[in-house]
Amino acid sequence: MEKEMKPVREVGKKKGLIILSAAGFIILAGFLWYSISSDKISNMNSFNVVFKANTNSSNTAGNSTNTVIVNENINVDSSANENANVNLPTNSNTNVPVNESTVNMNTAIGGSSDVSVIDTSNWETYENKQLGFSFKYPSSFGYVSSTLEVGDTGRIFRGTFSNTANIVIGGASSDYTFPSEAGFTHTYGYKSVVDGYSMLLPVTDPSLREKSVNLIKKITAVNTNGILVKTDFFEVEQTGAIFNLNHDTITGMALLKKDTETLPLDQFEAILKTFTLLTPKENTTAVINEIDTSDWNVYENSLRKFTIKYPNNWVIDEYQEESVGFRPKCCTYHEPSTIDYEVFPVHIMYASYFESLQNILKSVRPGLYTPYELGNVTGYGNYEDYDDIEQIYAPVPGNRTVYIQGMYYVVTEDAGLEFTKNDFRNIYLAMLKTFEITEEL
Repeated sequence: MEKEMKPVREVGKKKGLIILSAAGFIILAGFLWYSISSDKISNMNSFNVVFKANTNSSNTAGNSTNTVIVNENINVDSSANENANVNLPTNSNTNVPVNESTVNMNTAIGGSSDVSVIDTSNWETYENKQLGFSFKYPSSFGYVSSTLEVGDTGRIFRGTFSNTANIVIGGASSDYTFPSEAGFTHTYGYKSVVDGYSMLLPVTDPSLREKSVNLIKKITAVNTNGILVKTDFFEVEQTGAIFNLNHDTITGMALLKKDTETLPLDQFEAILKTFTLLTPKENTTAVINEIDTSDWNVYENSLRKFTIKYPNNWVIDEYQEESVGFRPKCCTYHEPSTIDYEVFPVHIMYASYFESLQNILKSVRPGLYTPYELGNVTGYGNYEDYDDIEQIYAPVPGNRTVYIQGMYYVVTEDAGLEFTKNDFRNIYLAMLKTFEITEEL
């Protein structure tokens, strides 16, 4: 009997066709995958790869290693070659383009840089209690010599350093009269205007009293603000700072930087940042409250050839030929620290024989003593050392000098009329105005 094999052969044929078709498809897919992958790998350097992730990812190819550490909230646009090593610091929130094979990422993302900080803790302090300002400066500058001069109208202040000419200070009252055009340190302050700032200068021509300045920066000082500026209207370009003061006469102060090489701008700025406003003392010749001295008692010294008035309710106490003290009748005054040492709110002492005012002024650094207007002479007072004492050196005939001292800190334990510091100073300044020499010097 012949076997029926045909169906079996037909089934095998179909299976063979299926196997051949599947194999061909696999070969074709492999070829396409290889072609595409090879093309991508060969052109990897022409692609910009952007990682946006919260994890760390690394890619190793061949013998060279590309390591990209990607942290939270970081977008890295990388076109580096396959030898680049890029390391981003943890917790950075900066988008950083990496364009070089060697990159200092701390610099690229604005990492910390060395900032020169000038230590002013050991600097010297210049303090002008009369005008009400102070500032620090390097001790190598020496000491400050200052003068407050009275002009035909108004006043002018000048200050220089003993060891350097690189910086000068100065200011003037708004009514000061200059023989020629005012300079940088003759300012009486600055003001804000629509297009910037103007320096105020005490000149007679109203159109020249406000001069526009070029602002370099605003200065934040200890308890006030100022401006650092450049000017070009004083024949040469100048750099300096201007501060407004609280003084009733000298209302502005300038610090002029004269040398740009030996006084760097950062050191000049460090000086400016120490500028401090103080409570200024009253004007040297101003009485706090005007006092009628017409009926006051008169004290006369026939040996030193001077007279001075004092209140009717005050008494005098002369000690041999060395001094005379003035105090209210009501009370005995003393220093706050002791009740044993009697002192006088106003006291006049006599210099040694032939001790002239000129020699006294020569014995101290220039500018330390400020002029006082007395009755018919000019005296000089010391503001630098004390808050509650003023001592005026006044010339008298015979090439001699007397010291007229006001002491505002005195107290009393006696019952009776009490005086405040302003009361004492008011009487003291009124007495100074009555001081008269009775013979020519």
